[in-house]
Amino acid sequence: MKNPIQILILLSIITFAACTKDEPDNPLASDDLATNYFTIDGATLNAGALPQASAGAPVLNSVVVPGFLTPGTTVPMAFDIDAEVTSVLISVIGIDGYYEVPATALKSTQSTSSIYLKISQSFNTPGFVATIAVKTSTGAISAHADLGLAMNSSGSTNYLSYDNAVSALPASYISHNTGWDYSNVYSMALNLYTSGFTGFTSFGNGNYTLSGIGNFLRFGINSDLSNKLGVGMYNIINQSYTGNQEAAFLAGAEFYLNYNGDTDEMEKWLAINSGAIAVLNNSTEYEIIFDLIDEEGKVINGYYKGSVEYFEYAE
Repeated sequence: MKNPIQILILLSIITFAACTKDEPDNPLASDDLATNYFTIDGATLNAGALPQASAGAPVLNSVVVPGFLTPGTTVPMAFDIDAEVTSVLISVIGIDGYYEVPATALKSTQSTSSIYLKISQSFNTPGFVATIAVKTSTGAISAHADLGLAMNSSGSTNYLSYDNAVSALPASYISHNTGWDYSNVYSMALNLYTSGFTGFTSFGNGNYTLSGIGNFLRFGINSDLSNKLGVGMYNIINQSYTGNQEAAFLAGAEFYLNYNGDTDEMEKWLAINSGAIAVLNNSTEYEIIFDLIDEEGKVINGYYKGSVEYFEYAE
């Protein structure tokens, strides 16, 4: 079985206007894609429409992108595909032209490749729909994936969005239950909590206190590393926790809406049914993106870059 190739693209957004899914009768020229939307280092800007998908071509798996963009920052886009990729194709619906990014322009660490570009400070318009596809070593074009992008109004680069309501995401921690480890698979919980919480205190044995009220997202993750999350894509397997699963790079997730850390009460608990989380960096700073669908069909997505507290315990 082939290992999925995981690609991370980051777009340099200059500015954009709201677009619809319908193609206009007279699309704007391809120069407008570079002038008013985004540029990509190392890419070629081609006139015309994005090439159509090839019959029988592989499909993109687990496309993950922050749905909300912040001026002056990077915008990560991650996906995997069971094929050898020679280039990545990106366009904007309603605009003539598309970028082609050769695989040689991608920065790679093991199975993950990346390009980091910055959003312009002038970014201030509602949103657009980007379309992405890849070209394989056989020349085949994958099925297209459409990605709706909008302004991040949370005031924080790190954010969590639930049903299009965006909240700042100031902190994160990882708890590692060594009693659930299996062979070379390590059972960890990644916990992300929004602004509104006033403090987190860990007692070092799996117990902790979280004061205040906010939204709380917890991933149960099977890592391939014993003391941190491995870089790569983790697919949600439709259960809250992964404990004792034998395979790495799987995850479960659950969401606490308006959780009160002082009373342990909440407005709603929601299981995550599908989606993925991508860990892009795990050094002194983590970089994480996620795009999820909960049991009610609502979208939860977000981005976090910063330090992550780690503690372990056994039970």
